[in-house]
Amino acid sequence: MQIPQVSDAPFQAVSTVTITDSKGTHKVAGKVARNKVGSSYVEIWNVNTNQLSDILIVDVPGKRAIHLDVVKKFYSVDETPMLAAHALAPGSASDKISHSLASLPSHREAGGVTEDIQSLGTKDIEGVLTLGVLQTKKTGTEAVVGTVERWSSPDLEIALVTKTHDPAKGTDQVKTLSGLQRTEPDPALFAIPAGYIRDPANAKGPPAQGAVGSTSPK
Repeated sequence: MQIPQVSDAPFQAVSTVTITDSKGTHKVAGKVARNKVGSSYVEIWNVNTNQLSDILIVDVPGKRAIHLDVVKKFYSVDETPMLAAHALAPGSASDKISHSLASLPSHREAGGVTEDIQSLGTKDIEGVLTLGVLQTKKTGTEAVVGTVERWSSPDLEIALVTKTHDPAKGTDQVKTLSGLQRTEPDPALFAIPAGYIRDPANAKGPPAQGAVGSTSPK
């Protein structure tokens, strides 16, 4: 899950990914969060083993991206000097949704594929007002290439529900956020946990800025 760097819009939730294919249905869930300065925390779970494999941290004040290899207990740090958080656009959620609806439905064609985006209306999810849109891609023969249904919050700039259908691969994927709390998460989530060592492949990267030895995220 990608979380945009937005200031003064903190939250924490559980992100659940459900994949249905020819082998059956697989589900994994992990914590995601963003603090008030726009830094984000995302857990990545292996859908085959149902084990936590990686953690991605975007540190806005430190202008760096941190990758934690949970299996090897390695960390790597990459500088992102242009990293900054932006403020939410002014106005209420309903006003922002009305503005978005003004550009829908939309239609475009490129490379023999047409893309149509239509509104699905509004829905309250986890106590948050969201706008639903359905994106449909078709070939020149009108065969559906894929669909994406997305319910997004203009106040958080994140999707609370995303449903993707790929007929060619025979897969359906559903991503949902649950247990959403619009509160400041634990600062320890955005630090490198104790016991992690620098990935040898990242040895020439920027220093960890004193984050090593912080409390391990729960």
